[in-house]
Amino acid sequence: MTRSNRTAQTGYLTRMYLRHDRLAILIWLLGIVGMVAAGASKIIGLSGDDKQVASLVTALNTPSMAALFGPFTAVKPYTTAAIFAASMMVFTGLLMAIMNIFFAIRNTRAQEDNGVLEMVRAHSVGRQSPLLATIYELLMINIVAGLLSAVTLQAINMDGADVTGDWLFGIGIAIFGLMFGAFTLLLAQLASNSRGATTMSYSLLGILYLLRAMTDVQNVKYTWWTIFGWIEKIDPYGKNRVSPLYDMLGLAVVILLLTFAISSERDLGSGLLPDRPGRGHASPLLAGPTTLVFRLERTSMIAWFIGLAVYGTSMGTLFNTIGDMMNNSPMIAKIIGPAAAASAGPDNDPAICSFDERDDGYRCQCARDSHHAEVK
Repeated sequence: MTRSNRTAQTGYLTRMYLRHDRLAILIWLLGIVGMVAAGASKIIGLSGDDKQVASLVTALNTPSMAALFGPFTAVKPYTTAAIFAASMMVFTGLLMAIMNIFFAIRNTRAQEDNGVLEMVRAHSVGRQSPLLATIYELLMINIVAGLLSAVTLQAINMDGADVTGDWLFGIGIAIFGLMFGAFTLLLAQLASNSRGATTMSYSLLGILYLLRAMTDVQNVKYTWWTIFGWIEKIDPYGKNRVSPLYDMLGLAVVILLLTFAISSERDLGSGLLPDRPGRGHASPLLAGPTTLVFRLERTSMIAWFIGLAVYGTSMGTLFNTIGDMMNNSPMIAKIIGPAAAASAGPDNDPAICSFDERDDGYRCQCARDSHHAEVK
């Protein structure tokens, strides 16, 4: 079969995938771009003075926040853009990776499992056309997400932001998402069904995320070896590195070439990895519908339990820092009330702060650091 025959009708399939996924694409794009805009707006609202900025920086410098979002590497004077990049770059990249896993599985293994791809390939469609059409769709989705994010950041125009940083943020999350889309397409060739491909994809994402978290807490130099850490190394509004973009794009190209090589030899509906042989007799735990559902979903449930445990532990270590932020922020004091803000802090001592309610706002005097702030 010639190369043109192997990719016949790729354009038609790409349009079909985009038409079929248009609602899901719209929801994902609105969610990601909306989150970027909301994150920038909230950080602008929280960083109104030096005390609040210092509190935010203190929170971002804790090990738990470094594990979740990456280390805070900005230098003084701290800007809103630097705080935004430190708290949103890794998190937005995580959402982009999840989005790409969703669409990559949806138009490959999922279509093989339900028989749609077999009917499509029964017509004059090339052997590699469905895979190539999925790549084109992922490419377009990521480009649009990155473009809209960069334009949104330019429109918000945070303190300390510049055009280079805005576009590095948008391009960075786009290439990062495409890289994980390439990983998922490769794993889809290895797995024998969509469930296995999804499990393998999220497992890889979780492992790489945990490796990045461990290195960011222990030694940030090793984060270069985690793959997931490449997105934080871009450091928009700071060092503005371009080399991580080349690393992610180069790895994505290599993975896609390997994916095409495996796909050209793989039988439709099968995977490169063999299915694990089942037991000769069913377990007594499969006697009812409830235990059957648990058996089918046990991997996902275990993964969610582990993720929630790690997230809960990380959030628990932030309580003291959050208390300081509430004490130092007159805006938060006005929102939650002076009594609640006064009781916040590491030792939870209401006597630390006192608030005087006046006609024109609150005045906070803290004995611990002898500062005062007013809220109009």
